[in-house]
Amino acid sequence: MTDIAYRNPVFSRPANAAIDMEIDHPDFGWIPFTASPDDPEEHGRELYAAALPSAAPYVAPPPAPYSLDKMVLWLRLSEEEANAVDAAMTLQSARLRGIWNTAQSVQSDSEFFGTLLAFLTAVIGGARANQVLAP
Repeated sequence: MTDIAYRNPVFSRPANAAIDMEIDHPDFGWIPFTASPDDPEEHGRELYAAALPSAAPYVAPPPAPYSLDKMVLWLRLSEEEANAVDAAMTLQSARLRGIWNTAQSVQSDSEFFGTLLAFLTAVIGGARANQVLAP
């Protein structure tokens, strides 16, 4: 078994395929290191096995922001859904209607996107709202 000290292990890939950590290198001090169960080097496999019980869970990176053209949104709605969205929009605040009416696209990382998602969820349901607003 390796005698390399390590700290801060965290699973870095889905299905626990690798663990990122810092190792105490004899010449360079604490440096980043990625260990995996199929590492070509024995010390990599040993570090993976040693860190396995204490590794923090894998957290998938957030999706990249995207832009959705409003015409695409309308094309994704059925005729019935489009009528329901149009009717419900008339009941929204002037500010929300103004943003909706002047925007050509919707940015997924904007404050308005969250508001639009909540609005569509109320009108057509959560699953459909997510489908309509998908990249």
